[in-house]
Amino acid sequence: MAFNSLMIRLAAEVLADAAPHPSIIELGNQTFKARGSILQEVERFLVGSAPAFKAAAFQDRPDVLAADYLKAIGYGSYACIDVNDKFGALQMDLNENLAARYGFKETFDVVTNNGTGEHVFDQASVFRNMHELAKDGGVFVHVLPFHNYTNHGFYCFQPQLFHDVAMANGYDMLRLSVATAVHWRRCAPTTWPRYRSAP
Repeated sequence: MAFNSLMIRLAAEVLADAAPHPSIIELGNQTFKARGSILQEVERFLVGSAPAFKAAAFQDRPDVLAADYLKAIGYGSYACIDVNDKFGALQMDLNENLAARYGFKETFDVVTNNGTGEHVFDQASVFRNMHELAKDGGVFVHVLPFHNYTNHGFYCFQPQLFHDVAMANGYDMLRLSVATAVHWRRCAPTTWPRYRSAP
């Protein structure tokens, strides 16, 4: 998956809705892909809140990890779960109950699902695991394919799903947007809801 310009910006925006120096866990290991002026935009956006962040330190560097960026903009502890251990991911299958199968019961202030959930067959397991990974009052971020994203993973998601998940679990919906990204020379709309778990 790609930790691209959209996720680079969202990760910075989420800091306003999270605890100070929030812990974060990502579903799926991410390849950091900063394109264009997004890092400079984030640097301007974070003025006063993450003074140590300098866009130039991350621009055009193939060795940068999503974890490096997240820590630089103000996140605290970082973890990642995937079926492989690339980029230091904890190797676990998201089709499984993480606590029951692996004994993984750690919780986080922010849980992201950036282009991972659509590749997991058992969607109920993905959402249950996210719920269990979040601290009370934690923030969830989903960046997932929406419409006309043919043959990419198993699923495309509808915005109504995220409203219903939030309502069924007593979450506060913080934001729901539909974005368009150019991917392999075609448009791939993506839904990126953000919501907070019930305190």
